[in-house]
Amino acid sequence: MPLEQGEPAPVPAATVVPLRDEPGGGIAVLMVRRADSMAYGGAWAFPGGRVDPGDRTAGDAPDDLGAARRTAVREAAEEIGLPFPRDALVPYSHWTGGAGGGRGRRFAAWYFLAPAPEGTVVLDGSETVDHRWTTPAEALARHERGDIAVVAPTWMTLTALAGAASMAGVLAEAAGREPTRYVSRMVVLAGDAGRDGGTDGDRRVVMWHGDAGYAAADPDAPGARHRLVMDGPAWRLVVS
Repeated sequence: MPLEQGEPAPVPAATVVPLRDEPGGGIAVLMVRRADSMAYGGAWAFPGGRVDPGDRTAGDAPDDLGAARRTAVREAAEEIGLPFPRDALVPYSHWTGGAGGGRGRRFAAWYFLAPAPEGTVVLDGSETVDHRWTTPAEALARHERGDIAVVAPTWMTLTALAGAASMAGVLAEAAGREPTRYVSRMVVLAGDAGRDGGTDGDRRVVMWHGDAGYAAADPDAPGARHRLVMDGPAWRLVVS
């Protein structure tokens, strides 16, 4: 989706999703809680951050994959103290969007999957203030109970990984396809119970390409659905 007039260019960023196998089958991911002073403060996410000038080399494009890899490795070392080999990062998805539905700061973030290196997690204490190894399903359940806050790309990543049988399988699947790209368009709906199975009160709908309402930011447009409906902690992916 092209930038609208006056809309700021998104800030390039990168995130790594640390993985490990669970003893009884399935996978676990390492999540961190963002400091309240940070963007998305208090939310649980994966290690990552914005691309710094030192992460770039001559000729890098704004969302260059090489710069994103260097960023993800650097951020993981800074935030959780784990040394990810750059070539171990597998591109998984790319997200363009931001907080709220207005014209605030937006990010264009690469998401990578990678096996977690051996070692002890050491939080930086300023950007990341807590951490937890969790299965994707457990993290989603905690979010639905209202125990933790997450943003849409984190929720979508957890949902996609929830059925994974093994780390090797997840990495092989990701390496065998092109990363999925999402350019998010959010609409805030006020007091309109019933639409898409919603409840009373304000709700947010994030739409992506393929949703009939995406181009016009009209969630009522009839047709196909490719959206995330967020009613408080009760979030539902609607695809048809």
